[in-house]
Amino acid sequence: MIRFNPFKEVGSDQSFSLAILDAHNNGIVISSLFSRDNNRVYGKAVKNGTSKYELLEEEKEVIKKAMNS
Repeated sequence: MIRFNPFKEVGSDQSFSLAILDAHNNGIVISSLFSRDNNRVYGKAVKNGTSKYELLEEEKEVIKKAMNS
């Protein structure tokens, strides 16, 4: 899991991405993007360490970390 701040007007790292992968690098990445007005949660399937959906840089980073664990 990594925490980050996608919106500079929000004070701290209240957003996060979490990757849960098996030994074959298949699983999910879940991201929560927090702003003052709302919170959005996204789930994306991961197969062989990548996703068919566009990934945020933070999602790419957390998948890489999970693959190296």
